[in-house]
Amino acid sequence: MMNYPSDEIGLKNRIDELNARWEAACPDGFLSYGFYPYYTKQKYRILFVGREAHSMSYDDYIQVKYKDYINASGDTNGNFHRRIFYLTYGLLNDFPEFAIIPHSSDIAKGDFAHGRLSFAFMNVSTIGNETGDTNTQWPEYEKSNKDGQRFRKEMIEILAPNIIVCAYCGWDITQLADRFESLESSELVTTEQLFFGSISCLRFDTYHWCATNAPSVGGLNDEDGFYNPLRDAFRKFRHLLK
Repeated sequence: MMNYPSDEIGLKNRIDELNARWEAACPDGFLSYGFYPYYTKQKYRILFVGREAHSMSYDDYIQVKYKDYINASGDTNGNFHRRIFYLTYGLLNDFPEFAIIPHSSDIAKGDFAHGRLSFAFMNVSTIGNETGDTNTQWPEYEKSNKDGQRFRKEMIEILAPNIIVCAYCGWDITQLADRFESLESSELVTTEQLFFGSISCLRFDTYHWCATNAPSVGGLNDEDGFYNPLRDAFRKFRHLLK
């Protein structure tokens, strides 16, 4: 069971209330999202954004994955979640050399389980993919994207992240901002500064975290395809974080 520190209970209640309103408006296969304990205690508040969940309709994504993570289930070894842990570790620890950081399952059982590393997460689509096909189900994705835009924006405003990392779905987040500034774009990572009211954040869009290939760079490994490109972009623009 997740235990939030006392001063995060109010934030958790706000997210729960938002999810309830969101589900009432968009009930089809609704999946709720939010943040893990000690999210607000980190050096940076980091929000990861994916496209859609698989075989999890009508569930609480954060609760389910929390159990998987702290038990170091197969999730922490799969591309998607493994890369989330490596990127989080890098962002919160000034990107040490990739070779010396702990394995993702050790990060999950250690720093994550003990509140020394945390993040928020949501998918663009709140409709779970129940087809058994790992490819994005675009009609369902687009429907959920359109129907949930105002709720998704509200979640970002409540979570107030300093950093948003997207799994090749960055524009679906950028279009929610009150305004944005494009900073830099390469094949491996695109960087923007987003403004939501009085707050701003850096948004990085990478290849999808399940990806193994990119057109011009060949194979995508954890270090050269994700960790180092995000490190370089972050170090170049972190001065914009307030």
